[in-house]
Formats: sequence, C-alpha cells, structure tokens
Amino acid sequence: MAGEWWKKIKDYVGHLDEDFDEIESQKPPQKWNDLLIRIAREIEQVMLAEMFEPPGEPTYIPPEYIVFLSPTDDVALTGDKRIGFLRGLRNITAERAKQIVGTGKTQTDKICVEFRVDSSLADGQFYVKASWDVQQEPTTVRVSPRRQALESLDEATVVVSDDELTEIRRRPLFHIEVSRDDGSAPTVHAIFKPEVRIGRGGKSVRVDVPLSEDREISRLHAILNQAAEGYEIHMKGKNPMIVAGAELQPGDSVAVRPGDLIKIGTYTLKIGPDMTQSESSIEKGSDESNERFERSGPYSRTSNE
Repeated sequence: MAGEWWKKIKDYVGHLDEDFDEIESQKPPQKWNDLLIRIAREIEQVMLAEMFEPPGEPTYIPPEYIVFLSPTDDVALTGDKRIGFLRGLRNITAERAKQIVGTGKTQTDKICVEFRVDSSLADGQFYVKASWDVQQEPTTVRVSPRRQALESLDEATVVVSDDELTEIRRRPLFHIEVSRDDGSAPTVHAIFKPEVRIGRGGKSVRVDVPLSEDREISRLHAILNQAAEGYEIHMKGKNPMIVAGAELQPGDSVAVRPGDLIKIGTYTLKIGPDMTQSESSIEKGSDESNERFERSGPYSRTSNE
C-alpha cells in the first residue's frame, strides 16, 4: 500500500492536471505522508499568492518557504526522516513551480524549504511563510556518505539543489517579529547571533533590526542579548521605550521573555520561540505555548483538526 501512495506523489509531480484533492482522497498508510502532502499544498498556495510577472521580465517566485511546525513534530522529524521530508517537499515544490510557469522563464533558479518551530502550535498544526531574502549563504556538503549529513543535522535544516547536493543551513537562535502602529504587515527577522542591535541605523551605525521609518528612534536605540535564562534588553536611545508595560529610560536594562511586547516609537517588537528550547517546551508545558505571533502577509496556517 505504501508503494501505491508514493506512486500517487510521483504521478502528481509528473502531470499538470493532477490535483492534491484526488491524492488526499486515498489516505496514506501513516501520518507523515499525510503531513507531507498537506504542507506541499500550503506551500503551493503561498507560492501562487506571492508570484508575479513584471513586464518584460521572467516570473518571480519566492526562493524560500519556511514551514513552522509544532515542537512535537519538529522533534519527531530527525535523521533520515527529516532529510527525506525536506527533499520531498523541495522536489514537489520545484516541479510544481515549473508546471505553473510553463514554458516561460523564472527568476528563481533554486527553491529551498526550511523547518522552524512555533511553540504555540499543537501536534499536526503548521503554517507556511515565503521569504524573498535568503538570510545567509548556506554551506554545501554532499549527501554521500550519509553520515556526513547526519552529523550536522541536529543544528541544521536541509535544502536540495538541482545538482543533487545537500545544503546545510544553520537554524536561527530565535526570531523577532516587528509590527507598526499603522497596521502594516509585520515582518519577522531570523536572528543568528546572541547580541542584536536595534534602531534606526545609518551609514556609520549598523543595526540588525532596522526601525527606519520613525525619526524619534535613535540610530542605535537598544541592544538585546540572549542570556542564560531568556533575554536582556539594554536601553541606548534618547527617547524612552516600553518593555512588558514598564517604561525604560536611557541606560536602563531589563529581562525580557518570549512574548513580551517591546514598544519603541511607532514599532512593537516581540521575541519568537527559541529553536533550542523546543524539547523543554514539550516536557514542561511552558506558558509560551499560549503565546502567538500576530500573523499576516504571505502565509497559510493549517491544522489536522
């Protein structure tokens, strides 16, 4: 029966008119096949929502799709299972993109699929966001011998390129969601280092999280550090900021927890789930499971309910 199921996937990839609804009507033998197909469907919907065709230019398709999983599913997807899952999603997505574009050209020469964790999700729930900006150049290693890839897997996410190389990309330490008072769509910054510089920035002032549209914000307004137990933010700007309801003055420092709101001018920041804490969140039933990002923009959220 498993062989028939994977033949269905192959048929879907190979034919333009194959539809996921028809495939889903024949239930897979276990939940991971079902989850793979449901995620592939959501990736396709996000791709269709985001793609565009500038006059005289090739079709633009997002090069990266970030799949947010529950802590339970992320922990369960390890080793060969994680590699196979990501390879399958990438292959289906790349082939579907070719089918959608048809004989036309596309600006995207390689599609990546990455897993991240949202501790607010229940088992079987997920959502997908497209990314037009690859944060970091990945390191390329060959899949054979297989052990070489597995040695880095606990710290990495796998994407597959057309020449059958496997790329290992570092996971972010955590994420910072930034929203504005004007109601515009929030943005999520993947953070790869323990110290984060926040502010308006400038030619001589480098920041990791730019808040460039508010002139009342200092060029370097705050520094966020990852501490042993959570985070700590240091006030550097001239105008006050509010952290978890408390006003900070220049020179002040305060501990910050994931989910706490950080108000700087017309911006509101929130720290997303720490990738390294996924296992402890399952074991301890952390209160963070009740915290959710305010989500909008190019994403789709799905559960198994």
